[in-house]
Amino acid sequence: MRLLILLAFICTSFLSYSQNQTTDTSATFVAYWNNGDEKKYHISRTEEKFSDGEATKITSSSYDVLLKVLDSTDNGFQMEWTYLNMKTGGQGPLATALAQMNEGLKVIYTVDEMGTFGEVKNIKEIQEYIIRSFRAIKNSSKNDTGVRAMLQELEKTLQSRVAIENVVIKDIQLFHVPYGAEYYTTQKMQREVELPNALGGAPFPASLTFELSKLNPESDYAQMVMNQEIDKVKGMAAIRDFVMKLVSSNGTKVENNDLPSQIDIKDHTEFDIVLSSGWLSKIHYKRIVKTGGFNRMDTVTFKQDKQ
Repeated sequence: MRLLILLAFICTSFLSYSQNQTTDTSATFVAYWNNGDEKKYHISRTEEKFSDGEATKITSSSYDVLLKVLDSTDNGFQMEWTYLNMKTGGQGPLATALAQMNEGLKVIYTVDEMGTFGEVKNIKEIQEYIIRSFRAIKNSSKNDTGVRAMLQELEKTLQSRVAIENVVIKDIQLFHVPYGAEYYTTQKMQREVELPNALGGAPFPASLTFELSKLNPESDYAQMVMNQEIDKVKGMAAIRDFVMKLVSSNGTKVENNDLPSQIDIKDHTEFDIVLSSGWLSKIHYKRIVKTGGFNRMDTVTFKQDKQ
């Protein structure tokens, strides 16, 4: 069971997501932001496990994000994203420390003129922040050599640019997913993609669908819905390699047949946008993981503070 819990943690933490033209049946998600714009979002997370149809809350957390446009040019924007007021509940000391690791973290990154994510600019500062955070967490677990060994392996994994952009700051990636495309109420778009693998192996094959579920130009509002499903066999193969590496770092021996051969990971995300400004007003994200008799659902909600 401990392996399945670790597996669920990996699935929810390490797998990523991927002039406004508006008609009666379509809308383009474009960032009409200005230098100096500032928005604050409240983000809440809930993790639940399911057994025999009954849901049990595992953890919950909430925090604020301050998002600023530092600079704007014809080619795009430079953004600053700051994590604030991290609060957690229903977790042990180690899980709480990991959940609060981003407190005070500032991320400087770029997006193009449409609002599509570009790259992190202060990668070195974030790497140093991760090292300091893990050092403090490991010191608090100094009497448990097994936990310290796993934390050491996890820290190394999180040092790469791919891991930072798809794990440490995955909220930012999610925020910018809908930008730069036109969506339709009359047509569901489908796409086969390969998601970046922050675990260090081959990309995760996935299927995506997009559709404009709500459109009200008179109210300056639209909603896009995205569904994502990871390849069950190839996804599990990539995850298994990392889980075995992580667990073996503390001396525990794990056989291939100790882990399931398939995993079912499905995401459903709703993006609400103010059409005239291009600022998202709300995001609601849900991930369901099913494997080896262990079912888990994670929900994340972004809400823009009224200013």
